[in-house]
Amino acid sequence: MNLIETFNFNQIDDFDKHISLSIPNYNGLADIFRAIAVENVHPNGSFVDIGCSTGKFCASVPKISSASYTGVDSENLGVSKCGFDFHQGCAIEYLKSIDKADVISAMFTLQFMGKHDRANAISELVRLNKNGAVVLLAEKVYFDNSKLNQAVHREHVNAKRSAFTDKEILDKDYKLFGSMFCNTNKEMELELSAFDSVDSVWQSYNFKGWCIS
Repeated sequence: MNLIETFNFNQIDDFDKHISLSIPNYNGLADIFRAIAVENVHPNGSFVDIGCSTGKFCASVPKISSASYTGVDSENLGVSKCGFDFHQGCAIEYLKSIDKADVISAMFTLQFMGKHDRANAISELVRLNKNGAVVLLAEKVYFDNSKLNQAVHREHVNAKRSAFTDKEILDKDYKLFGSMFCNTNKEMELELSAFDSVDSVWQSYNFKGWCIS
């Protein structure tokens, strides 16, 4: 049986550097999400980062001593010394296990879920949002206009050539084919319509960030 070879983030030597080079202005997104998190995490409240990877973002959020901060990921990419609680396991199961949170962030996490798991994750985020959670969501999306999508994608690839070889770019793109499932703009709009209040707060190329309050 032939299996699709998927991209393995565990094989990346410096994950945080890799992400910042792959997603243009990723640091700007982190700055905006961090500012929103600080504004909305309250004493005795909680912050949850779904798909926290190394935990760099969760660790960088200024802390309130009486609040709890949790990073959740299916893999341990070296988060043991980041100064927050780390839960290794399924993001959906973790969301199902909690009733409330002040802020939940999911930065480029849902796009690595198949449509069934993604629907379950969105359902849980809607439930928690209705219970008062501010949701910070970032995703890579495809433009509905194919010519526009091709032009933006081409420029993004050209920008990445300053940090990666052509072979590295092509190999990663091929391996992501079986593990990353991005929505189109229309699909994202339909998905986000399940929430009451959605604001677009960041975009770089075809990477977007929203604050759901």
